[in-house]
Amino acid sequence: MSSGHADDSGDRLRDLADVIVALASFNYSKKAPVSNRGDTIDSMAVGLNMLGEELAASTVSKGYVTHILHSMIDPVMVTDRGGVLRMVNHAACAMSGFSKEELLGQHFTALLPELNADDVVASGRATHPDTYFASKHDAATPVSVTASIMLDRGDVLGIVCVARDLTEAKRAEEERLRLRDAMKIQAALMEELSTPLIPIADDVLALPLIGSLDEDRTVRMTETLLQGVVSRAARMVIVDFTGLRAFDQASVHALLRAIGAVRLIGADVVITGIQPRVAQTMVQLDADLSGVVIFGAFQQAISYALDGRPSSASASLARR
Repeated sequence: MSSGHADDSGDRLRDLADVIVALASFNYSKKAPVSNRGDTIDSMAVGLNMLGEELAASTVSKGYVTHILHSMIDPVMVTDRGGVLRMVNHAACAMSGFSKEELLGQHFTALLPELNADDVVASGRATHPDTYFASKHDAATPVSVTASIMLDRGDVLGIVCVARDLTEAKRAEEERLRLRDAMKIQAALMEELSTPLIPIADDVLALPLIGSLDEDRTVRMTETLLQGVVSRAARMVIVDFTGLRAFDQASVHALLRAIGAVRLIGADVVITGIQPRVAQTMVQLDADLSGVVIFGAFQQAISYALDGRPSSASASLARR
C-alpha cells in the first residue's frame, strides 16, 4: 500500500464508524464510500451499504438490529437521552471486563469518561479521535469514538457510541517514533564519523576525507573544522585526501574555501594524499594554494607538524 493510501485509512475507518452509528440509529440512508482499491475496508463498506439497503427495504424489528450490533467487532453502546446505558454489545463487555448486567443502568461515562452526553445531544454527533475506554481492571484501552443521537420525529431518543480499538495503531506509532529517533541518532553518528576531526597533538588536528564528498557534507565539515580549530586553539590542521573516492568541482571548491577560512582564523593548513583526479580538478579551478604546505603521504605531514620539518626520507616529496 502506498503512503497516500496509508495516510487516509483512518478517514475511511471513521466513515465506516459513521455508517455503523447511523444503522444503530435506524438511519439506513447513510452510505460508506467505496474506493477502487478492493481492500478489506472496501469490503466492509460494501457489506454495510448492502445491509443498509436491506434494512431500508424491509420492515425489521429493533431486536434484529440489536442482534446485528452484538455481532460487531467494535464496542457499540446505546444510551437513553440522559446517557444511561440501555444496550452494550459483546465487544464492549470484552474490552471493559464488565458483564452486560454490570453495565446496563450505568452512565456511559463509566466506559468513556471523556465523552459528554450534553455535547453530543446539543451538536447531534461527536467524534473523539484519541480517547480511552475504561476497564474494570484499571487497564484503559486507547480508542477513537464516534457518537450520534437517535431521533424519532425530531425527538432525541438516546445516543449511539461506537469505539475503535487503537492499541495496534498506537503501538505502530510508538514503533515509528522509536525508529525515527534511532535513525536520527544513526544519522548524527554517521555525520560525525563522516567528518572526523582527530587530535594529533594538543595544537594539531587532522581531518581525513573518506568516501564521497558533496557540497552538503563539505558545509558540515567546514563547521566541524572551524569549531575544532577555535575550541582547541589549534595552530595547524592536516587535511588528508587519501581516502577520498568521489567528488565534484563544487565540493572541491567548497573545500578550498574551508581551507581558506581555517587560515583566516590563524591556523596553518597542511594538505596530504592528493590523488591525480583531485589535482586535475584543483588545476581546473585555478586553486590558490600559496602558503599551504603539501605532502604526498600522511606520515610526512605528521612528522612536519610535530617536528616542524618532514622526515629525511620523504623531505624531497614535500613542497611549499
